[in-house]
Amino acid sequence: SGRYLTDAEIDELAVAMVKQVKTRGPFLSLSEFINRRLDGSNQELALKGALQAAIDDDSVSINAAFRTAERSFTHGGSTETVGMVTAFPRALEGPIAYGSTPYVDQADILRHMGSTLTPRGDTFVVRAYGDSLDQTGEVVARAWCEAVVQRTPEYLDISDDAHLKNSELVSEANQQYGRRFLITSFRWLKLNEV
Repeated sequence: SGRYLTDAEIDELAVAMVKQVKTRGPFLSLSEFINRRLDGSNQELALKGALQAAIDDDSVSINAAFRTAERSFTHGGSTETVGMVTAFPRALEGPIAYGSTPYVDQADILRHMGSTLTPRGDTFVVRAYGDSLDQTGEVVARAWCEAVVQRTPEYLDISDDAHLKNSELVSEANQQYGRRFLITSFRWLKLNEV
């Protein structure tokens, strides 16, 4: 048997994840998103990565049962950690159940989505608006639209390999326009959707 998240738990995690992205982002790599910061100037960022920090956020109920004092390690306060010497004592703190089947950690979530994560697969929602004017300048029609656009790893001209740096590009089109963008969806919007 496995552990399944409810819709409410997923919604809580999504809200907490947005908070972490605003605090830590932008991320320059997947590694920076997943791993903790090795810079000790901010202990909260050095303690865990963005996803694990979101899972552990007090507003997320996924692991709430493991947050009580009697179910947690505290540096110097638990018999398991007494006498341990470490450069970062707070790293020893946390749930006793960490790594067990009922405790959900970032590895449990990433395991199911790892094959779909891409560092250069940026997706954007682009909205546009336009007026049609008559000869006197009066608006006779209005339109709003929305497109979902995805930046892919490949360059516009496929003669250059995707792993090449800008300074290594041969194609003038790639030098000027860069990566390929795909429109994954398009729709016209109504006034009440704007």
